[in-house]
Amino acid sequence: MKVYFPPSLLNISLSKVAVSICYAKDLNYLMAGFQYRHKCDHGETRDLIQSVVEKGNEIIFALQIPKSLKETLTGVFKATVLDINIWFSEHEFFLHIYFDILSSFHWNAEGSINRLKTAQALIQRNEASDILLLTLAATYCLEVDLERLWVNVVISERDQSMVESYFYELEYQWSSYWLQKFHYVPLTRESRIHWPLIKNEGQLLHILRSFDSDCDRRNRLIATAKENSENINMMRSCLSHLDESDLKEVFEKKRDAYEFIKKFLNWPFQTSFIPMVNQLWSYLSNRDINELLLLITFQIRQGLGDFNYVDLLEEFWDQCPAHLKEGIQKPLLN
Repeated sequence: MKVYFPPSLLNISLSKVAVSICYAKDLNYLMAGFQYRHKCDHGETRDLIQSVVEKGNEIIFALQIPKSLKETLTGVFKATVLDINIWFSEHEFFLHIYFDILSSFHWNAEGSINRLKTAQALIQRNEASDILLLTLAATYCLEVDLERLWVNVVISERDQSMVESYFYELEYQWSSYWLQKFHYVPLTRESRIHWPLIKNEGQLLHILRSFDSDCDRRNRLIATAKENSENINMMRSCLSHLDESDLKEVFEKKRDAYEFIKKFLNWPFQTSFIPMVNQLWSYLSNRDINELLLLITFQIRQGLGDFNYVDLLEEFWDQCPAHLKEGIQKPLLN
């Protein structure tokens, strides 16, 4: 199924500018706060995000670009900052590491962090301890790096049981999986089917390579898509390996397709909303259409500047099949 669509040139340009502002000299001190914040201190994090966004907006409004673009750019910049915060929340074992992690970030063209390439870059940089890099490699199933780092850590610690205890940052199932492999315990077909919960692209690609049967691979993809219904990136990764004939199983519950497609109303996925919904009409109901219209209208009334939601509303309404619009009035924006 096709789930990746090229972003518009405007979106690519806005994303590049937003990312470059994150690296601006005037923001260096504030951006470092994401790396040195305290775990679970949500108030500190909220204040930090607000400070970064306010300072970034000052930089944006000083740019010699049209006012309408400035307003759009502020929305894109905030979304970029939130993605950076999410990355550090996902990788808390990298908090308080005394080198600039942000400089190793890799970015997708659409404006989000490429987590797999960022992990590879941090490992190649080799400035963190071997045990931290081992944890990162295990998180993304970078097997070549894992084998090398495992040997380094075991030799340096001289106590394999201590090394095994370091996997506290991984979910138990994944730590058990890798320790089993390090001890050269053969994986049975049954254990390959009952994998740990898959949460990133590296884990997904690793597991797909481990299946001999197309049927087993397909079943694992469908199960993983369902397990990651709140994770749009993982959903897209899974669907990209499936056929449209498999969608009935992925979206078997009444509201599944709606919950998936509404995520495309947030940056940086809006340009993919129409191409995606055009593949999912048969899984949407009259109620779903009405609620999607309300969500788009809400984005417009909120004055969110990160996308042209007015044009999106018009296109969505025009392309929506007539039977799904029965009893629904097109929202009035005046």
